Amino acid sequence: MQTTLLGLAIAFIIALIAALIGPYFIDWNQFRPQFETEATRVVGAPVRVGGELSARLLPAPSLRLRSVAVGGANDLGKVRADKLDVEFSLGSLMRGEWRATELTIGGMALDLGLDSSGRIDWPASTGKFNLGSLAIDRLNLTGRIALHDAASRGTLELSEIAFSGDVRSLAGAVRGDGSFLLSGARYPFRVSSGQSADASGTRVHLNIDPGERALSADLDGVLSFEARAPRFEGAVILAAPPAARPRSASGEASQAPWRISARIKADPAAARLEQLEASYGAEESALKFSGLG
Repeated sequence: MQTTLLGLAIAFIIALIAALIGPYFIDWNQFRPQFETEATRVVGAPVRVGGELSARLLPAPSLRLRSVAVGGANDLGKVRADKLDVEFSLGSLMRGEWRATELTIGGMALDLGLDSSGRIDWPASTGKFNLGSLAIDRLNLTGRIALHDAASRGTLELSEIAFSGDVRSLAGAVRGDGSFLLSGARYPFRVSSGQSADASGTRVHLNIDPGERALSADLDGVLSFEARAPRFEGAVILAAPPAARPRSASGEASQAPWRISARIKADPAAARLEQLEASYGAEESALKFSGLG
């Protein structure tokens, strides 16, 4: 019995030493094909690593990837990243839980396509991994997001995105803040999301603060997908706050504040506004409308 326990102790010590020293001598890039194959099976879409691949077990399990791409060469919908660094919680892994203490994604480029019918052009995922089982304590992300619309042949791009937050579940529970660049103007934002009460979609609350332009927006509602077509139902508020409006050379406010709020139902075909309310000026004389589509 003592021999068995001593043998286990020696084996454990050797494993720890190998974990500490091994990564400095192992060329992890030789395992690139196996990693890409396994990652493709887990994600359910083609995964390619064009740059360095390295891993460590101690002091915390970590993985570093460079030039990562998810999606086929001919897919309009795909995501790429210059770097992806993830550090896992060793205690959580030993309990069979997927928890990342920190995930950093740099130089992300996410391209989403809407086909002529308004459906998201993204390859159907066949992955077996449960996204709801993965949590991220600290998420740091930089990059851009572009939406390509086949019907209008136009593109909406948010560039120079910087985001920091946490992810309680990749199935939709995210919260954090950051900023993005749109049409040359920078907008700070805060976002939170979670599963809707009836589990039919994702509850999203997006607040865009007045940045370089005197305009704020608040969007709160449920985002869902029906046959890959996005649908949103909730409330929207657009406003030019008094503190953010431009001033004339004399120091006086050159524009009066205004605010518009409405219930909204939107899909790729149309957007319907209901319970529309508007206010303009310091006295906030409200103009109310309802039933507008």
